[in-house]
Formats: sequence, structure tokens, C-alpha cells
Amino acid sequence: MKRIDVHTHFQCLDFVKHLQGRSSLPKSVLDGGAYIIQCAPGLNLPALPKIIDMDQKLRDLEDMKIDVAVLSHGIPFGPDVLSRQEADEWAMRINDNLARIIDRFPGKFVGLGSIGFGDCQRSIAEVDRCIKQLGFGGLQVFSNVCNRLLDSSEFIAVLKHIAMLGAPIHLHPAIPLNHIGLSAASLYLSLGFPYDTSLSAVRLIQSGLFDETPDLKLIVAHIGGAIPYLTGRIESYATPSPVFLTHLV
Repeated sequence: MKRIDVHTHFQCLDFVKHLQGRSSLPKSVLDGGAYIIQCAPGLNLPALPKIIDMDQKLRDLEDMKIDVAVLSHGIPFGPDVLSRQEADEWAMRINDNLARIIDRFPGKFVGLGSIGFGDCQRSIAEVDRCIKQLGFGGLQVFSNVCNRLLDSSEFIAVLKHIAMLGAPIHLHPAIPLNHIGLSAASLYLSLGFPYDTSLSAVRLIQSGLFDETPDLKLIVAHIGGAIPYLTGRIESYATPSPVFLTHLV
């Protein structure tokens, strides 16, 4: 039986470098030869070798006896933090980077594509390219898109298109829309991320999206955040939906 890590990351080093010099967060800084990604006040994440260097990641997988890893771009925001056209262009570049990694290590990695959400039609075209040309296993979508709710009308068309293709969506935590009081990484990771993911998943359920697209497969990271503890109340207000829970291996 194969052991599969369904939630592990790579980082596109070119994207990390591109975040340097921004006037506002998120941005990256070079510190002692290593990049630090300043995601939000109190949340600085290092660009670790095991996320950038795939030879190192492969050694780690072998040490843990993991046969296959599902790779997604690992920063708590997507290229959507950039301007609209730039966001779509960087989504393509990140996906090309991931495709090269998969080609270099055949049989070891499966890809989850990134979406820029700059322009709806360009995002849909990139979804098609990820699935039909690059051969990715699904898409990664963040729990909010540049501080906009995921169930906003401007994003629903993209999610419906993914459902039509039969591809799963991995819902990854993002910097919460309201991060008042989240002043340290421990607070973001333990409280902020599970909350924002849960809010996004429940809003998608209550929006009627799953009634319109019952084949949509939503994978909610980190054991579904707070959803398992709220299941009874959620079912009181919404039709049960195909929401799947995952956790870091």
C-alpha cells in the first residue's frame, strides 16, 4: 500500500524574490542569505530549503517512507495578492515551475495548480491548462482571495468550472480577513487559519454552490478546521455537502 502525503508544499523561488520591495505586506526580505516572507503583522515565514529544494524534499519523503506527495504552492496566500494581470501571469509561472518539478521526479509528485483570480476568463483558462495540459490532479484555492470572500460572485464561476471538470479543490488557509489580535505566528496557525478556512467552507455550503454543482469536491485542510465541532449546527442550516477533511501527514 502506498503512503501518500496529500498536503505538502513547494515554493516558487522566483515568486518569493518578486515579493521583495513591495510597499505593503505581504513581501519578502533577504536575511543572511535566506528569504523571510512577511505575510502579515506578527507572521513571518522562512523560505526553507525543504520547500524550495526538491532534492531535499525527496530525501525527507524517503526518510518518512512516503511514496507520493501532492504538492501545492506553500505560502498562506496566492498570486492574487498582486495586481490583477500580474496575478494571472504569476499563477502561470508558479504552475510551470510545479510542472517542471513533476517532470524531473516522475512518479513522486502530484500537482495542485494555483489560480490568479485576476480575470475570470484567464483564471478559467489557467484551470483548463493545469488539468488538461499540465496534468495536475486538482487546484489549490485559498480561504479568501486578496481579502475578498471566496463565495463572492466574481469567484463562483471559476469554482463551478473546476466542478465541471471533476477536479478537486484543496481549500488552504489564508491570512484571515479579520486578524485583529492575531499578533504572533502561534495565534495565526492555531486560531486564525482554522477559523478562516471554516468560515469559507461553511459560506460556500450556505451559498448553494453545492446544490448547483453537486459534483464539486472540496478538500478542507487541517481536519476541516472548526467544522467537525460545528457539524450539528451547520447541518441545521444547510444541506450536507461533499466536503472532505485532510490533515498534514
